[in-house]
Amino acid sequence: MKTLVCLSMLVAALSSPVSAQSSPEGLQRYVPVLPAVKARFWQIDPKLGYAVKSVGGGVYVISDNGWQSAFLVTKEGVIVFDAPASFGESIPSAIAKVTDQPIKMLVYSHAHKDHSVLSGKRRAFISGSE
Repeated sequence: MKTLVCLSMLVAALSSPVSAQSSPEGLQRYVPVLPAVKARFWQIDPKLGYAVKSVGGGVYVISDNGWQSAFLVTKEGVIVFDAPASFGESIPSAIAKVTDQPIKMLVYSHAHKDHSVLSGKRRAFISGSE
């Protein structure tokens, strides 16, 4: 019985920090954002949840201050790089505000799920219709 009580206390103690880290407030205690870094955050439109910036040469970056994506506007169409879960489904409308060129290609930087949220919707995403 004593072993069971000790084991229960150990499990409870080890799970407390994990649950604290999973919330934004808990994460702040473990990974504070330095003021100098926070000052460089993009101004995100709360209605959209992301911002788009031109970096020149037809290249645009989309960010929600946590994840990034990019797209390149060419004469033949738009090439999108990565589609994060937080704003991936909004990428076509973000592109439509910049150009009327269709999305021709979706490129994933690597196979992790956080970069390929739209992998099952590639055709709809590229053609612009679901």
